[in-house]
Amino acid sequence: MRGIGVTVKQQLRQALEEAARRVARDGCCALEGLPAFWVERPADPVLGDYATNLALVLARERREPPHPVAEDLAAALAAESDLCDKVAVAGPGFLNVTFRPNFLRAVVRRVLAEEAAYGSCEGLRGQRITIEFPAADPGGPLHFGRGAAIGEVLANLMVAAKAEVSTRGHPSGRVDRVVRIQGPDCPTDRRMAAGASPSQDSLAYGEVRLVRSGEPVLALRRGDGLLALEELIDEVGSETARFFFLLRSPDSWLDFDVDLATAESERNPLYFAQSAHARVCGVLRAAATRGLAAGDADLSPLSGTQEVALIRKIADLPDEIRGGALQNQPHRLTRYAVELAAALHAFHAECCVLGDNKGVSAARVCLTEAAGIALQNTLRLLAITAPERM
Repeated sequence: MRGIGVTVKQQLRQALEEAARRVARDGCCALEGLPAFWVERPADPVLGDYATNLALVLARERREPPHPVAEDLAAALAAESDLCDKVAVAGPGFLNVTFRPNFLRAVVRRVLAEEAAYGSCEGLRGQRITIEFPAADPGGPLHFGRGAAIGEVLANLMVAAKAEVSTRGHPSGRVDRVVRIQGPDCPTDRRMAAGASPSQDSLAYGEVRLVRSGEPVLALRRGDGLLALEELIDEVGSETARFFFLLRSPDSWLDFDVDLATAESERNPLYFAQSAHARVCGVLRAAATRGLAAGDADLSPLSGTQEVALIRKIADLPDEIRGGALQNQPHRLTRYAVELAAALHAFHAECCVLGDNKGVSAARVCLTEAAGIALQNTLRLLAITAPERM
């Protein structure tokens, strides 16, 4: 496992690129450049850690049958002894990659070592970026709050990707990129003009519709006698409002379900995520009373289905931060927080952390703390509290 800033997906991409070059050398053919290819989690985790279409795009470039190319790539990639446990050819030439158990367990070690720095990456290092977004006018319409939430969290993501970010411009005057976040009341021609320059991105976000008891409710300015942003925040809280504003992609309309936002149950996605963190803290307090603490424990017992699923989800955080920062997608953090919380709850439902086997318990305490760190770091980027008790 490499150091801070290199994601698991990047390591696999680098290994795939090297495997492609090795196959080209062995076949005595030139490989001047790799065509674009994807590396993604498979729909079914049983298939492996990642899937890729590299063999298919290489075969198309070389005008060769894809299956033999995939088999050559699989053999070359399998030779990467510290990374891949299994590389299987599927369908017309997709590759399903399963990491070695020790490679996955190294993710836990990395999180425990990096702590608050875990998740940061190098995707935007050296870039100066200005983000322009509407202020959250308390008396204004709800979508002002959504625009502010998008802008603030996108800025946090870009800082985590090592960019120098300002919402007011840089004193030196040099700006590499401008991101304009514009609401549904922004004229279309202005949005298009803002997006025309290569150094400018225009991120237009959709309207917010308030929902109560499953029915839409009008929510405009206070002066119109209808619910304003300030009143919504008074009812649900600023952190809940921010989380719900970011539940969907910025370019889509958002139904803000007030009943769901105020529910103290696992149906509420923020409550679900925060309760998972509180549960982690409770387990760690109980572990401390038994003299168990995350440290240099043997992690080889972490081989069960839910344990591996949780490690995989923890490993996704740097890629989520990198992708969110590069693609202007702050909603990836709320989705990730809920998915990580689900993996945590499933792990605790199946695995007894503080059992009779001290070695197994020590390993599971390490995994629990690593998951808590990843969840806390995610909530911090969202400017949301990670409670120790609920």
